Amino acid sequence: FSAGFVGSGVIFMKVFSAGAFGLIAANAFNLSTRITWSWNFIKNYFLKNRNYSQNELKELRRMLSLSNLLPRSLVLISFFLSWVITFWSNEYIGWATMDAKLKHAGVGCFCAIIVASITYQQERIFIQDVTSLIRGDSQSKKLD
Repeated sequence: FSAGFVGSGVIFMKVFSAGAFGLIAANAFNLSTRITWSWNFIKNYFLKNRNYSQNELKELRRMLSLSNLLPRSLVLISFFLSWVITFWSNEYIGWATMDAKLKHAGVGCFCAIIVASITYQQERIFIQDVTSLIRGDSQSKKLD
């Protein structure tokens, strides 16, 4: 991983002359390679022949599928639109005066509330399952 980070750092910062942005890109590349390696390790570990029944193996494959781990598309869209709105707010409202700062912060808070609401609505079952795991509950409880 270190060699990959150094290599990507040289490519992004020297070859592409990206400066600080190149360092961020190199870190993103390094993180991506670590995530990919870890994901493959976890999948291979759990999918080894452990005498699972067909139903257990099917459920395990479903649980370990990439589509099951990514947020739903509406959540991703809400994050993207929130970024666009706050970027626009920074460009057109600005940050020069106290009034502008309050307006820009208000836009950001509004976007954060909307994104949090959409995320909770779309990922409620996942959030409940994680909460149950953290609390040590034996069963997931629905909070409707």
